[in-house]
Amino acid sequence: MVDVWELHEAAMELVDKADNASSREEAHCLLIQAFELEKEAAIELKETIEMSIVRSLIYIQAINLGVRLGRFEDAQLLSQMADSGYIHPDFTDAIRSYQEKLSLTIEA
Repeated sequence: MVDVWELHEAAMELVDKADNASSREEAHCLLIQAFELEKEAAIELKETIEMSIVRSLIYIQAINLGVRLGRFEDAQLLSQMADSGYIHPDFTDAIRSYQEKLSLTIEA
Protein backbone atom coordinates (compact mmCIF):
# COMPACT_ATOMS: atom_id res chain seq x y z
CA MET A 1 0.00 0.00 0.00
CA VAL A 2 1.14 3.49 -0.82
CA ASP A 3 2.02 5.67 2.17
CA VAL A 4 -0.91 8.06 1.95
CA TRP A 5 0.50 10.47 4.49
CA GLU A 6 3.68 10.88 2.43
CA LEU A 7 1.56 11.55 -0.66
CA HIS A 8 -0.45 14.11 1.30
CA GLU A 9 2.66 15.86 2.62
CA ALA A 10 4.20 15.96 -0.86
CA ALA A 11 0.96 17.42 -2.23
CA MET A 12 0.85 20.10 0.47
CA GLU A 13 4.48 21.04 -0.24
CA LEU A 14 3.53 21.53 -3.89
CA VAL A 15 0.57 23.69 -2.85
CA ASP A 16 2.92 25.85 -0.77
CA LYS A 17 5.26 26.17 -3.76
CA ALA A 18 2.32 27.03 -6.00
CA ASP A 19 1.19 29.75 -3.61
CA ASN A 20 4.66 31.29 -3.87
CA ALA A 21 5.25 30.64 -7.57
CA SER A 22 6.57 33.41 -9.76
CA SER A 23 4.04 32.84 -12.54
CA ARG A 24 0.47 31.64 -12.94
CA GLU A 25 1.62 28.89 -15.29
CA GLU A 26 4.10 27.55 -12.75
CA ALA A 27 1.49 27.72 -9.98
CA HIS A 28 -1.05 25.91 -12.14
CA CYS A 29 1.39 23.11 -12.97
CA LEU A 30 2.29 22.69 -9.32
CA LEU A 31 -1.38 22.58 -8.31
CA ILE A 32 -2.09 19.91 -10.91
CA GLN A 33 0.74 17.80 -9.51
CA ALA A 34 -0.54 18.36 -5.97
CA PHE A 35 -4.08 17.40 -6.99
CA GLU A 36 -2.92 14.17 -8.60
CA LEU A 37 -0.97 13.18 -5.47
CA GLU A 38 -3.84 14.05 -3.14
CA LYS A 39 -6.33 12.25 -5.37
CA GLU A 40 -4.10 9.15 -5.34
CA ALA A 41 -3.98 9.28 -1.53
CA ALA A 42 -7.76 9.68 -1.35
CA ILE A 43 -8.38 6.74 -3.64
CA GLU A 44 -6.06 4.58 -1.53
CA LEU A 45 -8.22 5.42 1.50
CA LYS A 46 -11.58 4.85 -0.19
CA GLU A 47 -12.51 1.81 1.89
CA THR A 48 -10.61 2.71 5.07
CA ILE A 49 -12.42 3.15 8.35
CA GLU A 50 -9.51 2.98 10.80
CA MET A 51 -7.92 6.24 9.66
CA SER A 52 -11.10 8.33 9.58
CA ILE A 53 -9.50 11.67 10.47
CA VAL A 54 -6.67 11.24 7.97
CA ARG A 55 -9.08 9.91 5.34
CA SER A 56 -11.46 12.81 5.82
CA LEU A 57 -8.67 15.40 5.77
CA ILE A 58 -7.16 14.00 2.58
CA TYR A 59 -10.54 13.90 0.85
CA ILE A 60 -11.24 17.51 1.84
CA GLN A 61 -7.87 18.62 0.49
CA ALA A 62 -8.30 16.65 -2.75
CA ILE A 63 -11.79 18.09 -3.29
CA ASN A 64 -10.53 21.59 -2.52
CA LEU A 65 -7.68 21.25 -5.03
CA GLY A 66 -10.09 19.96 -7.66
CA VAL A 67 -12.33 22.99 -7.13
CA ARG A 68 -9.35 25.34 -7.12
CA LEU A 69 -8.29 23.93 -10.50
CA GLY A 70 -11.80 24.08 -11.92
CA ARG A 71 -11.95 20.29 -12.15
CA PHE A 72 -15.46 20.18 -10.77
CA GLU A 73 -16.39 16.71 -12.05
CA ASP A 74 -13.26 15.23 -10.43
CA ALA A 75 -14.02 17.06 -7.20
CA GLN A 76 -17.61 15.84 -7.25
CA LEU A 77 -16.47 12.26 -7.83
CA LEU A 78 -14.07 12.56 -4.89
CA SER A 79 -16.85 13.91 -2.68
CA GLN A 80 -19.00 10.92 -3.62
CA MET A 81 -16.11 8.56 -2.88
CA ALA A 82 -15.66 10.23 0.50
CA ASP A 83 -19.33 9.63 1.17
CA SER A 84 -19.01 5.95 0.31
CA GLY A 85 -16.93 5.42 3.44
CA TYR A 86 -16.83 6.73 6.97
CA ILE A 87 -16.43 10.49 7.28
CA HIS A 88 -15.14 11.73 10.60
CA PRO A 89 -17.82 13.93 12.22
CA ASP A 90 -15.45 16.93 12.27
CA PHE A 91 -15.44 16.90 8.44
CA THR A 92 -19.04 15.97 7.61
CA ASP A 93 -20.27 19.55 7.21
CA ALA A 94 -17.35 20.52 4.97
CA ILE A 95 -17.87 17.54 2.66
CA ARG A 96 -21.62 18.18 2.48
CA SER A 97 -20.98 21.85 1.71
CA TYR A 98 -18.64 20.92 -1.15
CA GLN A 99 -21.20 18.43 -2.47
CA GLU A 100 -23.93 21.08 -2.55
CA LYS A 101 -21.71 23.69 -4.21
CA LEU A 102 -20.39 21.20 -6.77
CA SER A 103 -23.88 20.00 -7.59
CA LEU A 104 -24.98 23.58 -8.29
CA THR A 105 -21.82 24.36 -10.28
CA ILE A 106 -22.04 21.29 -12.48
CA GLU A 107 -25.78 21.72 -13.10
CA ALA A 108 -25.30 25.35 -14.18
